[in-house]
Amino acid sequence: MKIKTGCIMFLACCALYACASQAWAYNQNPNLDIGSTNIMGAVIAPPGLHLLNYMAYYTADDLKDSEGNNLPGDNELDVMVYTPQLIYSPDLDLPRDLRVGLSAMLPLQDIHMDSSIGLQENRNILGDLAIGPFIGSAIPLREGFTLHWFFELDTYLPIGDYDSDKALNPSANYITLTPFLSLTLQMPNDFALSTRQFFSYNFENNDFVHQGVKGDLQAGPLYHFNYSISKALPVIDPQFRIALVGYYLEQLSNDEFEGRDIPGSKERVFGIGPGISWVHKGVFLGLKSHFETSAENRPQGIKTFFQIRFSF
Repeated sequence: MKIKTGCIMFLACCALYACASQAWAYNQNPNLDIGSTNIMGAVIAPPGLHLLNYMAYYTADDLKDSEGNNLPGDNELDVMVYTPQLIYSPDLDLPRDLRVGLSAMLPLQDIHMDSSIGLQENRNILGDLAIGPFIGSAIPLREGFTLHWFFELDTYLPIGDYDSDKALNPSANYITLTPFLSLTLQMPNDFALSTRQFFSYNFENNDFVHQGVKGDLQAGPLYHFNYSISKALPVIDPQFRIALVGYYLEQLSNDEFEGRDIPGSKERVFGIGPGISWVHKGVFLGLKSHFETSAENRPQGIKTFFQIRFSF
């Protein structure tokens, strides 16, 4: 009787794992900017060298399938991320007050996955290097309105830790090209609207395991954006802002494995929450939380960021 019961439990666990493996396609680059930049995000720092430090904590008790339903079993994900970013902008006299520069960042991720259906994490921490040039300026519009903008082309290079036997890795193990346009509209009465509009194109991962078969995976192209509506509070400090912040992510087509579509592999999520920022003696401080909803093929949880920027 005990042997029979054990066999039934073993078969049930195998069925749950197989179901989860087929129902969850979480293959987008884990190093992308999903919510880390939004409050006054297009205002370019003065010429020189700047160090931005992003600290993030993400927690989720729900892993969503392609229909937005929870995967079977108990699954808990916790991720701690530290991302240093160096930005250099030379002091050049360019037409129309244009500014140019270069950005580089390297995430470090500590992933913890507790899954009753066998999903495992890579415990190494090194993510993928992202580097990209940018160009932008600030354009005075009618009285009280200024439009800040910059365009950047980031390339994510797969130098991080990747294990094809793990469901969650700090590295994507493929190159991603991400051009984006960042916009901030400063308005009267200390209001500001900001957004950062991204398009991410992924090259092939040549070491991917799909349903027990190793081969080439190409995650589908991705449109995503960050946003914020903020207001300065001069009664506290003219550089202190409160904000409504968030992000949206939509995969445009299915992933492909060995040149064939993986049905139901598109990802989607929407995040929204409160944020504050403060610039004091040249140091930028930011704190915000995003509460996710409408997730598909992704975890659905809460993402909190703390950001600090130093200038040299």
